[in-house]
Amino acid sequence: MSARRFLTTLGLALAAISCSDASAPTALQRAPNLAPAALTDAATGSSLHPLKQAPSAPQLETYQLSFWAFKGKSSSARVQYQTPIGGTSNNFLQFTIPKTGLVSGANGARLRTGDSLQIALNIDPTSFLVSFQPSGVQFSTSTPATLRMWYQNADPDLNGDGVVDDSDTALSLKLGMWTSPDSFDSWARMSYILDPSGKSITANVYHFSGYSVAW
Repeated sequence: MSARRFLTTLGLALAAISCSDASAPTALQRAPNLAPAALTDAATGSSLHPLKQAPSAPQLETYQLSFWAFKGKSSSARVQYQTPIGGTSNNFLQFTIPKTGLVSGANGARLRTGDSLQIALNIDPTSFLVSFQPSGVQFSTSTPATLRMWYQNADPDLNGDGVVDDSDTALSLKLGMWTSPDSFDSWARMSYILDPSGKSITANVYHFSGYSVAW
């Protein structure tokens, strides 16, 4: 099944808006590969290089996650790497919606205070790419949702030449957050904050789409 067909099917299944109580994040089955063979910069037509998980990186706790968000209430979802024996767990992703952040639900339906929406995250197993559903969800322009991704477990050989050197360090400083419609045909650079010391990148999210860390 293609990534686009999979996400469309999942989006239809999660499109309903309800007013039930919030539930804890629910882990689902491992997501299929989402990343296409090549990513393209919509502005220049040049190729993008999505950040990859290191071969030695632990598996994530889950690759599909669903949780409830409420109009008028803050909410968040976090995905971590599996904790190695005798070790500590590291963050991979955190998605946060402030109290006043959620504006509309599936297909752009306006939400009232107290309305809730089930949100699904699908994470690519090998690259730093995540997709959100359902489509049509929008967030406040003044208090948007935020997406933060940590890359401490990324493959350090960014250029894939088999050697980790200064060239890879230079490329790591060019990492950015990119967004694309569900088709993933083309990508647009977002405004983001890169924290090289903390090995994380954070961007505001105004609507649901696909997101990737790439250079």
